[in-house]
Amino acid sequence: VLNDLTEVLTWYLDTYITNTTKCSTSIRAKTYIKLTQKYILSGHTNWVWGVAFAPRGRFLVSVSTDKTIRVWDYLSGKEVRRFPSIRVSGDEKFCVAFHPSGRFLATGNLNGAICLWRGTTGKGQRILQEKKWGQRNGISRLFFDNQALISVSLDGIVTFWDIGKEESVKAIEGYDLAAINPNHTLIASRVSGGIDVSILPDQETLYTIEDNTIVSELLFCPNGQLLASGDNDGVVQLWDAKTGEPIHWLEGHMNTVSSLAFNASGDILASGSNDKTVTLWDVIKGQELQSIKIPDRVLSLAFSADGNYLAAGVGHDSKDPFDYSLESSIYLWKIEHDQVNA
Repeated sequence: VLNDLTEVLTWYLDTYITNTTKCSTSIRAKTYIKLTQKYILSGHTNWVWGVAFAPRGRFLVSVSTDKTIRVWDYLSGKEVRRFPSIRVSGDEKFCVAFHPSGRFLATGNLNGAICLWRGTTGKGQRILQEKKWGQRNGISRLFFDNQALISVSLDGIVTFWDIGKEESVKAIEGYDLAAINPNHTLIASRVSGGIDVSILPDQETLYTIEDNTIVSELLFCPNGQLLASGDNDGVVQLWDAKTGEPIHWLEGHMNTVSSLAFNASGDILASGSNDKTVTLWDVIKGQELQSIKIPDRVLSLAFSADGNYLAAGVGHDSKDPFDYSLESSIYLWKIEHDQVNA
Protein backbone atom coordinates (compact mmCIF):
# COMPACT_ATOMS: atom_id res chain seq x y z
CA VAL A 1 0.00 0.00 0.00
CA LEU A 2 1.39 3.37 -0.97
CA ASN A 3 0.57 6.61 0.81
CA ASP A 4 1.36 9.44 -1.60
CA LEU A 5 1.98 12.75 0.15
CA THR A 6 -0.75 15.28 -0.48
CA GLU A 7 1.91 17.93 -0.79
CA VAL A 8 5.45 17.52 -2.06
CA LEU A 9 7.78 18.63 0.72
CA THR A 10 10.85 20.38 -0.61
CA TRP A 11 13.78 21.66 1.34
CA TYR A 12 16.44 24.01 -0.04
CA LEU A 13 19.82 23.92 1.60
CA ASP A 14 21.23 27.15 2.92
CA THR A 15 24.70 25.69 2.56
CA TYR A 16 26.43 24.40 -0.56
CA ILE A 17 29.21 22.19 -1.82
CA THR A 18 32.00 24.08 -3.60
CA ASN A 19 33.40 22.09 -6.50
CA THR A 20 37.16 21.63 -6.53
CA THR A 21 37.21 22.16 -10.31
CA LYS A 22 37.02 25.79 -11.39
CA CYS A 23 34.95 27.01 -14.31
CA SER A 24 36.64 28.48 -17.37
CA THR A 25 35.88 31.94 -15.98
CA SER A 26 37.84 31.05 -12.81
CA ILE A 27 34.61 31.43 -10.84
CA ARG A 28 33.79 28.39 -8.72
CA ALA A 29 30.48 26.68 -9.32
CA LYS A 30 28.25 26.22 -6.28
CA THR A 31 25.98 23.18 -6.18
CA TYR A 32 22.78 23.65 -4.21
CA ILE A 33 21.02 20.47 -3.18
CA LYS A 34 17.26 20.18 -3.22
CA LEU A 35 15.63 17.26 -1.43
CA THR A 36 12.12 16.33 -2.53
CA GLN A 37 10.25 13.76 -0.50
CA LYS A 38 8.75 11.49 -3.13
CA TYR A 39 6.97 8.70 -1.31
CA ILE A 40 6.25 7.04 1.99
CA LEU A 41 6.30 3.31 1.23
CA SER A 42 3.92 1.60 3.63
CA GLY A 43 3.11 -2.02 4.31
CA HIS A 44 5.63 -3.41 6.78
CA THR A 45 4.06 -4.25 10.13
CA ASN A 46 7.29 -4.05 12.10
CA TRP A 47 10.64 -2.25 12.17
CA VAL A 48 12.44 -1.87 8.82
CA TRP A 49 16.01 -2.83 9.71
CA GLY A 50 17.46 -2.88 6.22
CA VAL A 51 17.05 -1.11 2.87
CA ALA A 52 19.16 -1.57 -0.28
CA PHE A 53 18.92 -0.24 -3.82
CA ALA A 54 19.64 -2.64 -6.68
CA PRO A 55 22.93 -1.71 -8.40
CA ARG A 56 21.00 -1.39 -11.67
CA GLY A 57 17.39 -0.71 -12.52
CA ARG A 58 14.63 0.88 -10.45
CA PHE A 59 14.17 -1.45 -7.48
CA LEU A 60 14.56 -0.94 -3.74
CA VAL A 61 14.49 -3.89 -1.31
CA SER A 62 13.45 -3.65 2.33
CA VAL A 63 13.63 -6.21 5.15
CA SER A 64 11.83 -6.15 8.46
CA THR A 65 11.25 -8.01 11.70
CA ASP A 66 7.76 -8.67 10.32
CA LYS A 67 9.59 -11.54 8.50
CA THR A 68 8.99 -10.09 5.04
CA ILE A 69 11.24 -9.02 2.17
CA ARG A 70 9.59 -6.47 -0.12
CA VAL A 71 10.64 -5.11 -3.50
CA TRP A 72 9.59 -1.59 -4.46
CA ASP A 73 9.70 0.32 -7.72
CA TYR A 74 11.18 3.49 -6.28
CA LEU A 75 10.33 5.56 -9.36
CA SER A 76 6.60 4.83 -9.08
CA GLY A 77 6.51 4.18 -5.33
CA LYS A 78 4.71 0.84 -5.70
CA GLU A 79 5.37 -2.51 -4.09
CA VAL A 80 6.02 -4.92 -6.95
CA ARG A 81 6.97 -8.14 -5.20
CA ARG A 82 7.11 -9.87 -1.84
CA PHE A 83 9.53 -12.74 -1.32
CA PRO A 84 8.21 -16.07 0.02
CA SER A 85 8.74 -16.43 3.76
CA ILE A 86 9.40 -19.58 5.73
CA ARG A 87 7.64 -18.11 8.77
CA VAL A 88 9.67 -20.04 11.32
CA SER A 89 11.00 -18.89 14.68
CA GLY A 90 13.86 -16.46 14.19
CA ASP A 91 12.95 -15.64 10.58
CA GLU A 92 12.84 -11.93 11.40
CA LYS A 93 15.00 -10.02 8.90
CA PHE A 94 17.81 -7.75 10.11
CA CYS A 95 19.92 -6.81 7.08
CA VAL A 96 20.14 -6.92 3.30
CA ALA A 97 22.91 -6.50 0.70
CA PHE A 98 23.27 -6.79 -3.07
CA HIS A 99 26.13 -8.42 -4.92
CA PRO A 100 27.86 -5.67 -6.99
CA SER A 101 26.48 -7.22 -10.19
CA GLY A 102 22.94 -7.31 -8.81
CA ARG A 103 22.74 -11.03 -9.59
CA PHE A 104 22.49 -12.03 -5.93
CA LEU A 105 20.68 -10.60 -2.93
CA ALA A 106 21.55 -11.68 0.61
CA THR A 107 19.33 -11.27 3.68
CA GLY A 108 20.30 -11.95 7.30
CA ASN A 109 17.93 -13.44 9.87
CA LEU A 110 17.55 -13.36 13.65
CA ASN A 111 18.14 -17.13 13.78
CA GLY A 112 21.61 -16.75 12.26
CA ALA A 113 20.69 -17.93 8.77
CA ILE A 114 21.57 -16.09 5.56
CA CYS A 115 19.32 -16.41 2.54
CA LEU A 116 20.66 -15.97 -0.99
CA TRP A 117 18.22 -14.97 -3.74
CA ARG A 118 18.45 -14.41 -7.48
CA GLY A 119 18.43 -10.62 -7.50
CA THR A 120 15.01 -9.09 -6.90
CA THR A 121 13.07 -12.06 -8.31
CA GLY A 122 12.29 -13.74 -5.00
CA LYS A 123 13.40 -17.03 -6.57
CA GLY A 124 16.31 -19.41 -6.15
CA GLN A 125 16.43 -19.19 -2.36
CA ARG A 126 19.50 -20.85 -0.85
CA ILE A 127 20.12 -20.90 2.89
CA LEU A 128 23.62 -20.47 4.30
CA GLN A 129 23.76 -21.86 7.83
CA GLU A 130 26.88 -22.09 9.93
CA LYS A 131 27.93 -25.74 10.36
CA LYS A 132 31.68 -25.77 11.03
CA TRP A 133 31.77 -23.54 14.09
CA GLY A 134 28.29 -23.96 15.52
CA GLN A 135 25.11 -21.89 15.43
CA ARG A 136 25.56 -18.13 15.30
CA ASN A 137 23.41 -15.38 16.74
CA GLY A 138 21.34 -13.05 14.56
CA ILE A 139 23.00 -11.66 11.42
CA SER A 140 23.36 -7.89 11.79
CA ARG A 141 25.51 -6.94 8.76
CA LEU A 142 26.39 -8.27 5.33
CA PHE A 143 29.23 -7.23 2.99
CA PHE A 144 29.52 -8.40 -0.62
CA ASP A 145 32.30 -8.20 -3.17
CA ASN A 146 32.68 -9.97 -6.50
CA GLN A 147 34.12 -13.10 -4.90
CA ALA A 148 32.87 -13.41 -1.35
CA LEU A 149 30.15 -12.68 1.16
CA ILE A 150 31.01 -11.62 4.72
CA SER A 151 28.50 -11.69 7.55
CA VAL A 152 28.62 -10.14 11.02
CA SER A 153 26.52 -11.63 13.80
CA LEU A 154 25.16 -10.00 16.93
CA ASP A 155 27.61 -11.99 19.06
CA GLY A 156 30.62 -10.48 17.24
CA ILE A 157 31.43 -13.37 14.88
CA VAL A 158 32.61 -12.40 11.38
CA THR A 159 32.14 -15.23 8.87
CA PHE A 160 33.56 -15.46 5.34
CA TRP A 161 31.43 -17.42 2.86
CA ASP A 162 32.06 -19.17 -0.43
CA ILE A 163 28.73 -18.50 -2.12
CA GLY A 164 29.46 -20.98 -4.89
CA LYS A 165 29.92 -23.86 -2.45
CA GLU A 166 27.33 -22.40 -0.04
CA GLU A 167 29.60 -22.89 2.95
CA SER A 168 31.69 -20.87 5.35
CA VAL A 169 35.45 -20.89 4.85
CA LYS A 170 36.59 -18.89 7.85
CA ALA A 171 35.22 -17.31 11.04
CA ILE A 172 36.87 -14.80 13.38
CA GLU A 173 35.58 -13.73 16.77
CA GLY A 174 35.50 -10.64 18.95
CA TYR A 175 34.36 -7.98 16.45
CA ASP A 176 31.47 -6.06 17.97
CA LEU A 177 29.57 -3.84 15.50
CA ALA A 178 32.08 -4.65 12.78
CA ALA A 179 32.51 -2.71 9.54
CA ILE A 180 34.75 -3.87 6.68
CA ASN A 181 36.38 -1.67 4.03
CA PRO A 182 35.50 -2.19 0.34
CA ASN A 183 38.50 -4.37 -0.54
CA HIS A 184 38.20 -6.36 2.70
CA THR A 185 41.67 -5.51 4.00
CA LEU A 186 40.57 -3.62 7.14
CA ILE A 187 37.98 -4.33 9.81
CA ALA A 188 36.77 -1.73 12.32
CA SER A 189 34.97 -2.75 15.49
CA ARG A 190 33.69 -1.27 18.71
CA VAL A 191 35.85 -1.91 21.77
CA SER A 192 35.66 -0.66 25.32
CA GLY A 193 36.61 3.00 25.19
CA GLY A 194 36.88 3.37 21.45
CA ILE A 195 37.32 1.79 18.01
CA ASP A 196 39.80 -0.89 16.98
CA VAL A 197 40.92 -1.11 13.33
CA SER A 198 42.71 -4.32 12.33
CA ILE A 199 44.32 -5.68 9.18
CA LEU A 200 42.71 -8.62 7.39
CA PRO A 201 43.32 -11.51 7.17
CA ASP A 202 46.04 -11.37 9.88
CA GLN A 203 43.78 -9.60 12.44
CA GLU A 204 46.73 -7.49 13.58
CA THR A 205 45.65 -4.20 15.17
CA LEU A 206 46.56 -1.25 12.93
CA TYR A 207 45.46 1.44 15.40
CA THR A 208 42.97 2.13 18.17
CA ILE A 209 40.85 5.28 18.38
CA GLU A 210 40.09 6.37 21.92
CA ASP A 211 36.48 7.49 22.39
CA ASN A 212 34.80 7.91 25.77
CA THR A 213 31.31 7.59 24.29
CA ILE A 214 29.57 4.39 23.24
CA VAL A 215 30.06 3.85 19.52
CA SER A 216 26.73 2.98 17.86
CA GLU A 217 27.61 2.85 14.13
CA LEU A 218 30.68 2.27 11.93
CA LEU A 219 31.04 2.51 8.15
CA PHE A 220 33.89 2.86 5.64
CA CYS A 221 33.41 5.21 2.68
CA PRO A 222 33.23 3.68 -0.83
CA ASN A 223 36.89 4.33 -1.70
CA GLY A 224 38.01 3.08 1.71
CA GLN A 225 39.90 6.26 2.66
CA LEU A 226 37.57 7.38 5.44
CA LEU A 227 35.93 5.67 8.39
CA ALA A 228 32.70 7.16 9.77
CA SER A 229 31.48 6.54 13.30
CA GLY A 230 28.38 7.52 15.22
CA ASP A 231 27.86 7.43 18.97
CA ASN A 232 25.14 7.42 21.59
CA ASP A 233 25.54 11.19 22.12
CA GLY A 234 24.44 11.86 18.55
CA VAL A 235 27.90 12.80 17.24
CA VAL A 236 29.20 11.63 13.84
CA GLN A 237 32.96 11.57 13.31
CA LEU A 238 35.10 11.05 10.22
CA TRP A 239 38.56 9.46 10.53
CA ASP A 240 41.46 8.78 8.20
CA ALA A 241 41.02 5.05 7.62
CA LYS A 242 44.77 4.42 7.25
CA THR A 243 45.97 6.30 10.31
CA GLY A 244 42.97 6.87 12.58
CA GLU A 245 43.57 10.64 12.56
CA PRO A 246 40.38 12.71 13.09
CA ILE A 247 39.07 14.55 10.01
CA HIS A 248 35.70 16.03 11.01
CA TRP A 249 33.52 16.18 14.11
CA LEU A 250 29.86 16.47 13.03
CA GLU A 251 27.32 17.56 15.64
CA GLY A 252 23.56 17.94 15.22
CA HIS A 253 21.72 14.83 16.33
CA MET A 254 20.19 14.87 19.82
CA ASN A 255 20.14 11.09 20.35
CA THR A 256 21.97 7.90 19.35
CA VAL A 257 23.21 7.67 15.77
CA SER A 258 21.46 4.56 14.46
CA SER A 259 22.48 4.41 10.79
CA LEU A 260 25.10 5.73 8.36
CA ALA A 261 25.29 5.68 4.55
CA PHE A 262 27.67 7.21 1.99
CA ASN A 263 26.67 8.03 -1.55
CA ALA A 264 28.66 6.22 -4.26
CA SER A 265 31.10 9.10 -4.80
CA GLY A 266 31.70 9.39 -1.05
CA ASP A 267 31.23 13.17 -0.89
CA ILE A 268 27.89 13.03 0.97
CA LEU A 269 27.22 11.12 4.19
CA ALA A 270 23.72 10.48 5.52
CA SER A 271 23.16 9.78 9.19
CA GLY A 272 19.99 8.67 10.94
CA SER A 273 19.18 8.87 14.61
CA ASN A 274 16.79 7.82 17.33
CA ASP A 275 15.91 11.53 17.54
CA LYS A 276 13.87 10.90 14.35
CA THR A 277 16.07 12.93 12.05
CA VAL A 278 18.01 12.21 8.88
CA THR A 279 20.97 14.51 8.27
CA LEU A 280 23.09 15.01 5.16
CA TRP A 281 26.73 16.05 5.60
CA ASP A 282 29.29 17.49 3.19
CA VAL A 283 32.15 15.03 3.72
CA ILE A 284 34.83 17.31 2.26
CA LYS A 285 33.94 20.44 4.23
CA GLY A 286 32.55 18.73 7.34
CA GLN A 287 29.35 20.75 7.25
CA GLU A 288 25.70 19.91 7.74
CA LEU A 289 23.79 20.17 4.49
CA GLN A 290 20.27 19.42 5.67
CA SER A 291 18.47 17.86 8.60
CA ILE A 292 15.04 16.33 8.01
CA LYS A 293 12.58 15.51 10.78
CA ILE A 294 10.35 12.46 10.36
CA PRO A 295 7.75 10.88 12.69
CA ASP A 296 9.70 7.68 13.46
CA ARG A 297 13.14 6.58 14.60
CA VAL A 298 15.60 5.86 11.79
CA LEU A 299 16.92 2.30 11.56
CA SER A 300 18.51 2.02 8.11
CA LEU A 301 19.68 4.25 5.26
CA ALA A 302 20.76 3.71 1.65
CA PHE A 303 21.62 5.81 -1.40
CA SER A 304 20.75 4.67 -4.91
CA ALA A 305 23.71 3.76 -7.11
CA ASP A 306 23.46 7.02 -9.06
CA GLY A 307 23.18 9.05 -5.85
CA ASN A 308 19.85 10.56 -6.87
CA TYR A 309 17.70 8.89 -4.21
CA LEU A 310 17.93 8.32 -0.45
CA ALA A 311 15.82 5.76 1.43
CA ALA A 312 15.29 5.48 5.17
CA GLY A 313 13.78 2.47 6.91
CA VAL A 314 12.11 3.39 10.19
CA GLY A 315 10.65 1.84 13.32
CA HIS A 316 7.46 2.69 15.15
CA ASP A 317 7.53 4.14 18.64
CA SER A 318 6.40 1.07 20.54
CA LYS A 319 8.82 -0.03 23.25
CA ASP A 320 8.32 -3.58 22.01
CA PRO A 321 10.21 -4.05 18.70
CA PHE A 322 8.08 -7.12 17.99
CA ASP A 323 4.76 -5.30 18.32
CA TYR A 324 3.07 -6.18 15.03
CA SER A 325 0.08 -3.89 15.61
CA LEU A 326 1.89 -0.77 14.38
CA GLU A 327 3.01 -0.04 10.83
CA SER A 328 6.56 0.92 9.86
CA SER A 329 7.48 2.60 6.61
CA ILE A 330 10.26 3.59 4.22
CA TYR A 331 10.81 7.26 3.42
CA LEU A 332 12.11 8.05 -0.03
CA TRP A 333 13.69 11.35 -1.13
CA LYS A 334 14.87 12.55 -4.53
CA ILE A 335 18.22 14.37 -4.41
CA GLU A 336 18.65 17.10 -7.00
CA HIS A 337 21.73 19.23 -7.69
CA ASP A 338 21.37 22.72 -9.13
CA GLN A 339 24.54 24.56 -10.18
CA VAL A 340 24.77 28.33 -10.18
CA ASN A 341 27.75 30.64 -10.64
CA ALA A 342 28.88 32.86 -7.82
